[in-house]
Amino acid sequence: MTDDKLTTFNVIVAKHLFNPSRSEGGPPPAAPAPPPPPKPTLLGVVVDGPKSRAYLEDAVTKRVLGYRIGDTISGGRLDKITDDKVVIVRPDGAVDVLLRDPSKPKPLAPPTVGAPGQPTPPQAGAPQPGQPTPPAQPPMTPRAVRRLPAEQQPQQPPQQ
Repeated sequence: MTDDKLTTFNVIVAKHLFNPSRSEGGPPPAAPAPPPPPKPTLLGVVVDGPKSRAYLEDAVTKRVLGYRIGDTISGGRLDKITDDKVVIVRPDGAVDVLLRDPSKPKPLAPPTVGAPGQPTPPQAGAPQPGQPTPPAQPPMTPRAVRRLPAEQQPQQPPQQ
């Protein structure tokens, strides 16, 4: 046999032949690249030349922080701030984060009780039209809440 074939068979001698963790062949397959972190949510911008700031909510930690150009966020670097979007440069490419992102759901409006054109029912505690408004009372201080013992309370005249 030639020396090339002997070196090929030396692998058999070097490791246990029936070991279940034994693997021969080329290099192990490369692990798939981890997915990029989720895009942050752009909540507001202040455009002022080099002092510009973008206020982004991190999708993982749910914290809102102000960022300048060059700061790192979501696995990338903040590259550009405009009045309606920011650009984050990541290893997998540039990501635009819009201020009014059409893919994000809009916040729900509070439900209305009446149909359009019909008056809405009055709120609880709100004065009704035609009724006198109750007099405003000053807030009670902690001292006013304390009560005197029964023998020290002033006598009140009887109500008529």
